[in-house]
Amino acid sequence: MIGGAPFHVKRKLNAYLMLLPAIIYFILFVYYPVFNLFKLSFFKYDLFREPEFVGMVNFIKLVRDKDFLSALGNTIYFSFFTTLFSVAISFFLAIIIERSTRMANFYKVVYFIPYISPAVAVALIWQWLYHPGETGLLNYFISFWGIPPQSWHHDPQLAMPSLIVISIWQGLGYRIVIFIAGLKAIPRQYHEAAEVDGANAWQRIKYVTFPCLKPVFQFVLIITTLQTFRIFTPMYILTAGGPVGKTTTIVYSLYKQAFQFSKWGYAAAQAIVLFVFLLILSFIQRRMTRS
Repeated sequence: MIGGAPFHVKRKLNAYLMLLPAIIYFILFVYYPVFNLFKLSFFKYDLFREPEFVGMVNFIKLVRDKDFLSALGNTIYFSFFTTLFSVAISFFLAIIIERSTRMANFYKVVYFIPYISPAVAVALIWQWLYHPGETGLLNYFISFWGIPPQSWHHDPQLAMPSLIVISIWQGLGYRIVIFIAGLKAIPRQYHEAAEVDGANAWQRIKYVTFPCLKPVFQFVLIITTLQTFRIFTPMYILTAGGPVGKTTTIVYSLYKQAFQFSKWGYAAAQAIVLFVFLLILSFIQRRMTRS
């Protein structure tokens, strides 16, 4: 007995006291806002009048809203291709960097800088690169191949692919670091044994590296999907959801409903749908990538 209480009880009490700030933070800034958001989705609210309970009206309206369904399709399109190319490119770059003995740290820093850069600054840089006139750096380079200047983020066909390129470029460093950590955790004996058995470089990647990195791929897939579904800044700065709604995602749509149209209840319903959709998608991804 220490101070009138058993030692293990006192140790547990100390642990809970140490966790108390984090618990208070999550209650005030995570759980309460989510609960309030869920409650708000059943009301009609515009900040100027008292909330009016409307039940499932906001969710029924979502199913019939062509703009929301279009935003959902744009979000899935953006997330699918960004995740696919991000994971593939970052994985193979990680293999190259991990095998580079001299410049490995330099490459890690170079690729990681965009990830830690402010999203607004990144969007403004790409706005200059994508400038539709001949002064745009990208149009300047393609002019050497006789290609006329393109309206990259103003063209309905090119706007979303242009944003996908930005998202892939900005997130490469984070994913590369995770893959490199996973590659370093693979015992070297596995590759040596495969090499002795006559496996070439691709076969070693296919039969040794891929299976050993399954948990890493699972983590990167889920994290990347969650990140791509909530990206907002490039759409806001470069395209404003256009042209003709081609880059309006769910996050940008609920932003417009809340801050431009003052439809806070309807925006909350969109946020709840996004949350449920991501929950289901994460569960499916986890089941598909389980060993």
